[in-house]
Amino acid sequence: MARNKARWMMASFLVATLALAGAGVAYSHWQQNLYIGSSVYTGTVTVGFSKLSYTDGHYEGGTYVQGEVGGKDVGKVTANYTDPITDPVTGKSGYKGIIVNITNAYPCYVVNLTVFVHNLGTVPVKVKRINITDPTGALIWDPGKSALVDATTGKPIINVKITNLVGAQIDPCKEDAVDFEFHFKQDAEQQKTYRFLITIEA
Repeated sequence: MARNKARWMMASFLVATLALAGAGVAYSHWQQNLYIGSSVYTGTVTVGFSKLSYTDGHYEGGTYVQGEVGGKDVGKVTANYTDPITDPVTGKSGYKGIIVNITNAYPCYVVNLTVFVHNLGTVPVKVKRINITDPTGALIWDPGKSALVDATTGKPIINVKITNLVGAQIDPCKEDAVDFEFHFKQDAEQQKTYRFLITIEA
């Protein structure tokens, strides 16, 4: 009897020991953590203007001719960069905007401007739109009319033709040209200096 009791106690002890061991293994598995480390490096988007050039002229029979009618030199145009910008990764630089000043303009006077848009960053960019604004508020850019219109009357003052670039993709460190034609209309004011800012969204 005593022997059976001892065997029963040993068996019980063995079962309890195995149960505790199993519980310990299960607990350790439940508590085990798995760590995955990763690093993500994002690119930079920086777009700037460069290589600016411009001329003035007029139309004869629907054809653009450089220089004013009869070789005169009445209208004046200047265009300059504004707001320098540098990409923090590539170190390449350009400008955020172009300021254009036109004086002594008259109906049918035409200014042609070419400027390059440079992808200064590390990822490809797509040109979304080009904005033209008048810091004085006298003119408003109307994309529907492709014109700078009088802020009060809504009449087109300068028809604007933009060639190339919009919707195009520019790869890193590459550049693409955009051409502007500013064609003055009959409602342009006399003794007026027109001034506007060109910027780009990409």
